[in-house]
Amino acid sequence: MREPDSQLDRLAAWVPWLLAGLGLALFVSIRLQLIEDEVPNPDISGILYNADGLLRGELPYLHNAEIKPLGAFYVVAATFEVFGRDLDAVQWVFSAWLLLGLPAMVLGLPANASRTDKALSMGVYLYYAGMFTYNYTAWMMPMYAWAFAGVVRSLSARSWRWALLGGVASAVAFGFMQRGGVVGILALALWGLDARRHHPQWAVLAGWIAGALVGGTLMAIPYLGAGQVGTLLEHLLPLSLFSSYTGSASGGFFVGLLQVPGLLATTFGGALALAVVGLLLSRRTRDRRAVPAAAFIVFSIIGTGLGGGRFYLHYMPQVLPALAILIGASGLGDCIQDTQEDPRWRAGALAVVGLILCGWVYTVAAGDPHRYESRARRLEDGKSAAQAAGAHIRARTDPSDTIYGWGWTSWRVYFWADRRAPGRYYKALGLVTTFNTNTAFDAGDDIVFSPGPHSEAFIADFDAHPPTYFVVSPSFTQTFGARAEPLESFE
Repeated sequence: MREPDSQLDRLAAWVPWLLAGLGLALFVSIRLQLIEDEVPNPDISGILYNADGLLRGELPYLHNAEIKPLGAFYVVAATFEVFGRDLDAVQWVFSAWLLLGLPAMVLGLPANASRTDKALSMGVYLYYAGMFTYNYTAWMMPMYAWAFAGVVRSLSARSWRWALLGGVASAVAFGFMQRGGVVGILALALWGLDARRHHPQWAVLAGWIAGALVGGTLMAIPYLGAGQVGTLLEHLLPLSLFSSYTGSASGGFFVGLLQVPGLLATTFGGALALAVVGLLLSRRTRDRRAVPAAAFIVFSIIGTGLGGGRFYLHYMPQVLPALAILIGASGLGDCIQDTQEDPRWRAGALAVVGLILCGWVYTVAAGDPHRYESRARRLEDGKSAAQAAGAHIRARTDPSDTIYGWGWTSWRVYFWADRRAPGRYYKALGLVTTFNTNTAFDAGDDIVFSPGPHSEAFIADFDAHPPTYFVVSPSFTQTFGARAEPLESFE
């Protein structure tokens, strides 16, 4: 038996502490750099609008024509209730929310995972999770990670309790973003594979189903009280709307899928390098522990493409938990920690980890952690256009007055003015107009006015409650590629 290399052993002993400590420090540093006084992606304005509505006693889908899932609405409404209507508070709560996913990075690993395996998963998650802004998929990420952890733990431990937890987390993740539902399909696939090797675990399957019912009930509590569960289900499973959104994408799922490796490399470059090295080491030792995590990656990538293969950068948080767990489940951590491993392999693995960590530190130190969302442009006085418009409107209207924001970037004005739309259609995209067709890889095509019941109801709302201010942004033509402004169709 070979004598252990004492210098490598000393270095390897420090790796778990370095990964965990540095990961947490980088997470905090990144979050501090990204705190700002404006909404980075106008889609987030919908979260703020619905959070305000909940505190007014309104229910999404019932009192407005919302098409997005509601999980983030609840969290932000609770934040407003406790800390006031403040974006800084939302961002701090979001940072704490991301940390809820950290234990799942460990629990999603094989039961015999080493300290280095666990630290690798946590370090990767902390570094990349901190870079995402508080859009819908990022809010889903912690619950999505817990869903997978519950699935794999329930199968390995043959435990209905873990299955119950996995089911609850799966339903809650779905409530934050429907694409998270792919973890339920993954659970059935893993259960079927396990049943082929062993006896079917019916108690585990029952636990998942029961947990999903519990989680769904939790998400539906306000609608239960109002007798509107049917309305909630209709909008969380909007089959016709999903078909329209999917069919409108200019690229297509399989065309986009071919370009996903490049997108993942630019989004998660360091983590992808760690995963490749780890999987090569797993293959070398014929270690198959990473198979469930690899399947989780595949299903997560499929999830980001649901909706016509758009694969937007702000959909990428769905891939992060799977990637972090895959790295911890691979052979990388064992190679570093195993004192009987060939010193050349250990030194190589340590060198790869060290280089990646140095790259992460440099990126954060250089002030370049904000990769995944564009920031709002500023006027000469430092305010964004939405902030200036909102302050102007708020000073000249009463709380009972209504306004309307036409165009993607104008949605921010609702928050800054603290005013509501004149009816259910606070945003026109996808209902009063056709959907945007752009993907992560192309600029998209035309958007036009969409005649029908939605546009008729929209006009009726305006006739009944004319808005005091009508705010127009050129997003349809300048951002989404419309050849003509759809608003002109009303003339």
